[in-house]
Amino acid sequence: MPPPFPPNPLTRTDPPNPPAGSPPDGRSLRRAAVLAATACLATGWLPMTAWALAWSAPVTAVGASGHHVVRSPWTYRAGTVGDLLLPVIVYGLVRGTGRLPRPAAGCPATVSAAVAAGAVGALGQTAWLADPDPQRNWLLVAPHTFSAPGWYHAVYLVAMATAFGGLTAACLHRLRYALHGPPAGADVARRLLAGGGTRAVLAAIGLFALTVVADSVPTAGTSSSRATIAVVTLPVAAALGLAVAVLGRDARHLARPLAVGVLVTGCAAGLAALAPS
Repeated sequence: MPPPFPPNPLTRTDPPNPPAGSPPDGRSLRRAAVLAATACLATGWLPMTAWALAWSAPVTAVGASGHHVVRSPWTYRAGTVGDLLLPVIVYGLVRGTGRLPRPAAGCPATVSAAVAAGAVGALGQTAWLADPDPQRNWLLVAPHTFSAPGWYHAVYLVAMATAFGGLTAACLHRLRYALHGPPAGADVARRLLAGGGTRAVLAAIGLFALTVVADSVPTAGTSSSRATIAVVTLPVAAALGLAVAVLGRDARHLARPLAVGVLVTGCAAGLAALAPS
């Protein structure tokens, strides 16, 4: 039997390789987003909740100015509910960024944004330690003294702030590239901005910020609580400003998702205010 003829390269029907910069297929992108969200959950809410379940400490602690109430982990909305929103944000940012075409040139601003966000998180934790008379809680058990879960929380907070800063900058960079590139990429970007995922991410960001502020307002007389409010609200405002600066006129596509996020956060704030204390 004669050997088969070699395939003619001019008549091959193999699918072409995807062009450089094209987004990955949907299945691998979903897998990457799920893995990132799972990692966020497994290093954040799960170990902190396990620590909280094992936490046993006196209700009061003796300090220089007398007895102080040590707040239980279960009195913090950010730790019990808010941290569950972080994997939602991570999933949305990773999947949304991956759906957009990747520019050939990198974005140095991504690294700068990640470092800046991490530095803000570190400053917030430094303010906790520097407060001479903070609200004692299970993480900050005495002035200038973190507990073991307190140190873990500090490292996790800085790491997540760094990740969120980098992801946000990368997403905005790709959005700008897509909106000013070929029509196919612009259509993907507009569908992404108009989709339910963007609304869910913005609503989750607003709700998380709300839980942190609600936890800190009752003790806003302390410098650590004021720093916490600033650390969570100023980066959100900075991200919105960065979005307007990077996207320019195309930032108008964020108007409806942002309105949904504000509405959801406002409704949650109203319900919290009506709830019995």
